[in-house]
This record gives sequence, C-alpha cells and structure tokens, in this order.
Amino acid sequence: MKHESFIEFSGEWISDVQFRPVRFSSATLKKLEKVSPKLSIQEKHEHINGILLEAISESEKPCFLMPHVVHFIARVRDFILPTYHLSSFEFWLSSQTGIDEATEKEVRGKIVGKFVPDSTYELFFPIKKEEEKSAAHFAVAHLSPDIDTTVASWIGFLDSFGSRVGKNRNHWVVPGGPPKTVETGLAFYDPLSEHVFATLATTSKSYFLTSLDLVSTQVVKKGLNEPSYGIHHGEESEAVIVVDKGGRFISDWKLRDVDVVRTIINRFFAIFSEFENAFHRDFMILFSEEKVERKDLHEFIDQKLNMTFAGSNLFRELSPRQQEEMNEFIQEVLAAPKGTRSTLSEFFEVDPGHSSFDRVLEAVRALRSADHLFRSGTLVSDRTTIFKALSSVIFLQTEAFRKFRAYIDSLDIAIRIKKRVLRSEPVFVSHLADFDEIHSKMGESQFVTVVYKEQEHLYPLGVIFRSHLKQKPLAAVSLRDFSNFTETNIPPYAEVISVIDHHKTEIKTEAPAMIHVQDVQSVNVLVAQLLFPFNDKIQKHHMVLEHIDHELATAAETYEVPTYLRIMERLVIRKQAYYTDERYFISPEREFLEYYQILIAILDDTDLLTKVTSRDVECVRELINRMKSLLLSKEVEVVHFDDVEQNEDFAKEAAKKLLCTYDLYSLYKHIQEKKEEVLHELIENTLRGNDVDTFFQDTKILGGGYAAVAQFKHFPGNVPKLIEQQQKLHSIWIERCKQEHKIDPEIRLFLFMRSSLPSAEELYQNSHTSLNYRDELWIWIPEGDALALNEMKGFIRSLDRSPKVAGQKITVALSEEAVEMMEKAFHDSFAKRIVYMKEPLNPTMAIIHVKPGSLNSRKTDIATNL
Repeated sequence: MKHESFIEFSGEWISDVQFRPVRFSSATLKKLEKVSPKLSIQEKHEHINGILLEAISESEKPCFLMPHVVHFIARVRDFILPTYHLSSFEFWLSSQTGIDEATEKEVRGKIVGKFVPDSTYELFFPIKKEEEKSAAHFAVAHLSPDIDTTVASWIGFLDSFGSRVGKNRNHWVVPGGPPKTVETGLAFYDPLSEHVFATLATTSKSYFLTSLDLVSTQVVKKGLNEPSYGIHHGEESEAVIVVDKGGRFISDWKLRDVDVVRTIINRFFAIFSEFENAFHRDFMILFSEEKVERKDLHEFIDQKLNMTFAGSNLFRELSPRQQEEMNEFIQEVLAAPKGTRSTLSEFFEVDPGHSSFDRVLEAVRALRSADHLFRSGTLVSDRTTIFKALSSVIFLQTEAFRKFRAYIDSLDIAIRIKKRVLRSEPVFVSHLADFDEIHSKMGESQFVTVVYKEQEHLYPLGVIFRSHLKQKPLAAVSLRDFSNFTETNIPPYAEVISVIDHHKTEIKTEAPAMIHVQDVQSVNVLVAQLLFPFNDKIQKHHMVLEHIDHELATAAETYEVPTYLRIMERLVIRKQAYYTDERYFISPEREFLEYYQILIAILDDTDLLTKVTSRDVECVRELINRMKSLLLSKEVEVVHFDDVEQNEDFAKEAAKKLLCTYDLYSLYKHIQEKKEEVLHELIENTLRGNDVDTFFQDTKILGGGYAAVAQFKHFPGNVPKLIEQQQKLHSIWIERCKQEHKIDPEIRLFLFMRSSLPSAEELYQNSHTSLNYRDELWIWIPEGDALALNEMKGFIRSLDRSPKVAGQKITVALSEEAVEMMEKAFHDSFAKRIVYMKEPLNPTMAIIHVKPGSLNSRKTDIATNL
C-alpha cells in the first residue's frame, strides 16, 4: 500500500510547506475498532501489535510511517489501552519468535523512514553484534530541555530505533517534557501531532531500566498437570515457569527446586511403597494358609487399614525436621487433615488427586462380607475363586497407585510442596519494576519472572536472568548536548556510547564511544554535518535517474560557474546512490523533516543567527539548499557565500546574507510572529500567577552548582508589557529564587537575563532601529549570605572586564535599601554607574542595564564569568 505524503508544497518558499495529518488505511483502523473490550490487557496488546505490524508490512517503500504510527498509538490510547506506547510495540516486535531479523529491520526502517545497512549508523553509534548489545538504549536530552537538545535527541532516537542499538527497547528521554515554545509546535506538533511526546518519549526527569528492558523470552511454560520430572533446565539460559489453563502465572520452577521437592516426594513414595508391599506380601501369606477364618480376614483388613504413616519404619528413621515436612506434605498438600497420623483408611477416603483409592477401600472392605469366599466361616479351598477376588482388589489398587503416582509427580503437587511445605514463594516483579527492585528480588535466584498484573491475575511476560544483571553495561546512553553526568542523570549501570556536543565534555567510559564535539553555537549543526554524508549514501528517491542525467548535462554546459560545479557534484552523488542495494532507502519526507527541525533549532539557539561560528552559517546554507532541492525534486542552490570574504568577519557577514535570503526570511518571520504572540500571552499568564514555571523554564545551574542562570528572550513588540509590569515580575522571580535556595542551599547566586532579539524585518533588511529600551541582567542573593556576596563580587568583576561589557555605558539599579550590602559589591566595577530605583527592589537585588542584544548568550557571556 502506498501512502500519501504528509508534506504539501504548492508555494514558492520553504515556509509554504504544510504538514498534512496522515493515518493508516480505514481498513486498519476498523480492525482496531473490532478489538474486544472483553479481552485481557495482554490479549489486547497482542491484537493491536499484530494490526500495527500488518499495516507497516503492507506499506510500500520508501516510506516514513512515524506520523502514521503516532496517530495509530494515540487512537489506541484514547479508546483501548491508555498506556500503549511505541516502546510497547518495540518490546513485542523484539520478542516475537516468528519475525526474522531481516523483517524486523525493515519494519523499523519503514517507521523511521531510513532502511540502511547497519554499518551506515556507525557515524552515530558503535554498532555491536547482537550478543554484545545492551538491553536498552536511551537517547537523552539534557535537563530543562530546549528545542536544540530536543531535536538532536529526537534524531538520535530515530536512528537508534532504526538500527536497534538497544536489544530490547530504545528510548527517547526528554526530562520534564518538551519545551513549551513556538519552536516545539513548529518542529513536532505540526508535522507529528500533539501526541508525539506522549506516544514516543519518556518525559520523567530521571530515567532507568525497567523489567521490560531486561526481560528475556527464553521461557518454557508448563501446565499444572505436566510432570515435574524430566524438565530440562539450561544453565542460566532457559527458565521454566508454571501457568494455569488461562496462561496466568502460578509459580517459577527453578533448578534448585527440583532436588528439594523431589526428595520429599521420594520419601513419601518410599513410605507408601512400604505399605503397598506389606499389603501384597501379607495378603498372599494370609490366603496361602490352609485354614483362614473370616475373623482372620477381618483382623487383617482392619490392621492394614489402621496403619499410620507415622508408624512406618521408614518414617521413624527420618530426622525431626524431615518428619515435620512429611506431616505438612500429607496434611497441606494431599489434604489429609491428620497428616502423618492419618490411617490408610482415612487417607483412602480423602482420595488425593481422585486416584480411585475410595474404590480400593470399598473393594477391600467388601472382602469382609464376600459370602462366596467362605463356607461355615472358613475360606473356601477353590483357588480360582480366591485369586479372582484377590486379583480384583490388586488391579484396583495398582490402577489407583498409578493415577496417584502421576498426580504426585505433577507440577501441581511440586508447586504446592514448594509453597506450603518449603515456604518458598515464587519470585516475580512487575513489568514496570526498576533495576533496584529487580536486583533486590533476584537475590541468589537463577531468574526472576516478569509479570503483568490485570485485576487479581498475573500474566508472565518472560524472565530476567541473574547472569544478565551482571553484564556490563546493561544500558547504553547517547547524549545530545550537555554531555556530563550532572545534567543528564546517567544511571550507574549505563554507559555512554555516543556524544554530540558543543560544550565542554566530561565523560568517562569503559569502551570507546563515538564522540563529536566542536565549538559551534547549536548542537544540531554537528548533527546536520553527520547527516549530510549519511543521507547522501542512500538517498535516491527524490529524483529519477533520467532527471539526474538531464540535470548533469545542463550543469555541464555552465560548469565554469561555481554554483553549477557544486550542483554537478551533488548530482554525481545522487547518481552514485542509485547503484546501492535496491532494498535500502531513505524517505525524502524523513530527510526534509529532520532538516526542517534542525533549521528551527539552529535559528532558536543562535538567536536568529546573531551569535554564530563559521560552521553554523555553512550548515544553515547547506540546509536551505538541501530543503529546497527536496521540495522541488531537483538540485538547486538558493544561497552561496562566494561573494563573502573569508576573514574574521566571515561568520557575521555570511549570517547577514542568510537572513536576507527570502526562503529563510519567510520561515523566521513566520516563527517570530508566532513567538511574539505566544510570549505576550505568557507574560500575561505569568502576571496572573499562571505559567510561572514556563516563563522561567530556561534556567540552568552553572558555576559548578552555585549559580542558577535563567534567561527570557523576547522581541521588540514584547518590551512595553515587560517594562510596564517589571515590578511585579521582579517580585515573582525573587520569590522563586527564595524557594529554590530553600530546596538547595548550595545555589546562592541567582541571575536572570532579559534578552531582546532583533525583529525579522531588521534582520532581513540588515538595518538597525534605534531602540528606547535596554536589556537587563537581574541579580539576587540570599540576605546575609557572605559566601554568596563574595561569589557575586567575583562575577561582577569578571563581567566588567568582558569584551561585550567593557566598552558599554552601563547602569546598575539598586534599591535604596541595598546600599549597605549591595553597593559595596558593585563599587569597584560600577561605582560611577550606580543609580537608585524608586521602585521598592528587594534589598539584595540589583539590575544591570545593557545595550540590547549585547548579553544574549548564557554560555559565552555569563558562564565564562562564573
């Protein structure tokens, strides 16, 4: 089945792209509607996963089915299973024995829009053999995620899912949830719907392995009626669990259980066989006597039926503990109330396992009144009559013993012995149990069973072997931005295998990791630089071969022009891709979407290219050209830097040219209009006491942990409202600082950057409007905290010497109440620039007024001074 594209482009500029809602066929959705609500949760999962797999398998290549999958999962969550998630399907897909490896890889490729050789992914991850893979993989955004880390981690997740870096599951971790920004809507909600994070991501602030990440389906399931002997227990590689007829979990059956349970059963059989042999022997002796009176038979029967288990020779040879176990076995498992004090008659009446002992008892008792065996009270001499009567009793006894032995040898009895005699309960954990709980429950057991609880029933999903918990690493982590343990909460059992970062990196690994670190403004610049050659190897579906040849011929006619030389180079790469294995593909939709998301993230992290490196601008140029080429299905070059001089101002001048490119302008103008509107609404909500967390969400802990630095970026249109309500905003922020300091006293210096961004028109026209406002840096420290005061002094001294501040006409606003403490701190650096505010500022608050746009980078302008 061929699906319609979810990307519509009928205009002229990149911003004219529209993302159309897509879904699987109506036939697929009708199958979902037929999933019976009466099914168990596990059965519902089975049906739903089967429907999804079928829909994916029927889809023609090339395809990018993630938008369809998100819609499918959202529909399941709304109407059938509220907790259904992509990881639910992935777990099922990985554990299905009927799906071969090649099919699974293709299914994954169709979902993520890239089906490529495993080796291609080595640009991003160390690709390991199946037996060397970690149980799970986490593609992680940093704490308080911005759009930069969210996009980078999203692409990392798609690639890890496609290449199955984690053996069981691959997770996308967005701690605390996605940023509440316009960019998130444009990059994720518009193309993938508002359900994208709920259906695909993990948004808790900490992440950890659960049972489903570690579970193995190498399980042998046995019924209660199956024999307990002869079950093969592989060495730490095969587990046996016992289930009822409905597939519900009863118990585990471990190697260590076999001997202790079997010993109790064998002791019982030995005692029981003692009775059986004595009965046969003495019965034959009695009937071999020349003269047997009726009373002799009565006495014999009474004597045998009144024998107790406790009276047997073998029982008396047992230790007190063994005797107690035998008593509990007979009493608790075989349901004879008196235990070892039970007589054979009482035991036969209980008839454990419906073995027909009651018929044996009836036949033996019938011998007492068998008149045809006696004449005048003496046993007849007709041996045929005697042995016919004897054989009838012995046959019933033999048949009853056979049934009873089969019953005793069943797993039903074995599990009852384990629970009621040995007091050994089955070891199991929930499918959501974390690593610590699993480790605790495991103890010295060979394995622990993973179960799913529905109402009062437990359904087994598989087991976790103790040997697997010893493997290192249990989990693999890929970091996208802020690659350090402080800001990524890496669990101790996990190891970093991949890093893409544009900050200082502090990572220790036991094995070589794939690490890309460069000094660029946005981490997505590095992601894009890796994606370009990755996509070029396989991408062959946005242009037909005949079109490529025609374009090559056209470009060759004007090869002297650098633009056409570059176009020819890209066309040759396209043609080379046509000769790769025809099974593989990269969906043009997936390629366009990731470029689109990356471009949005770069524009945000560079504040519309106002803080860039040469790599940043080169990347944006490449993105624009590639995106336009994909939309037009031909190689084009919208923008180049041939006319930009390669000197120290190259990045700045190239950025200006990019911003004057209408394709880019149309996009960032659209973004800015939406952002200005949203920011205005956010300010209003914050003033009303709502959305305060969102207003201050862009907060990072710097300076080794003592400084909390928040930043709020806004546009010229937002300034009047900010100035009008600044006093109320000051109060809200200070109260927030106090609460944060109370929670973590180590955080002592609080900074808030109110940074303005230029308007879209200014950037496009490369002009500067005279502004009648200034950006602000708010500072607050706890009152009476000498250490905080000292740290603030150090920051102020360093800031005053920084290049962006040194030449500025800066003013510092203090409350009149702040003179005693704060003025001294500012005196050395800003003594001549202190002004006193009429508004009642907090006694330990100061505001530094700077030129608009001059302090806009927390990393460059603030972190370096802490």
